[in-house]
Amino acid sequence: MRRNDELVITRMVFVTEGDEASVSFAEEDFQAFEKILHEDDYVVGWWHSHPGYGLFLSNTDIETHIYSFQLHNNYSVALVIEPIKIGSDEISPFKIYQVVGKQGKTEFNYCEIGSFISRNK
Repeated sequence: MRRNDELVITRMVFVTEGDEASVSFAEEDFQAFEKILHEDDYVVGWWHSHPGYGLFLSNTDIETHIYSFQLHNNYSVALVIEPIKIGSDEISPFKIYQVVGKQGKTEFNYCEIGSFISRNK
């Protein structure tokens, strides 16, 4: 949902297949995405964690983002969570990235974009 110049994320869909080192999309995950699209919403990206490894996008993350999300929505985002830092006084336990580069070229990179989480009370 858009509110002024903000993108408001109203729900998250958990994927059904994954472990601490990888994630993949099952048929039922794609069905959940289709349901969102039929409800006049759209998928803005994906999120995953790097427990103990820091906040970044790996080459596999960049490839997943490009082919699963960015080709369908050029403004899509990837949110990475560092669950070990949740609740600590250190830096934010998450960052939101966009992948940058041109289709047809082999080199892509990513950049952090401004973000914050607001909890409804």
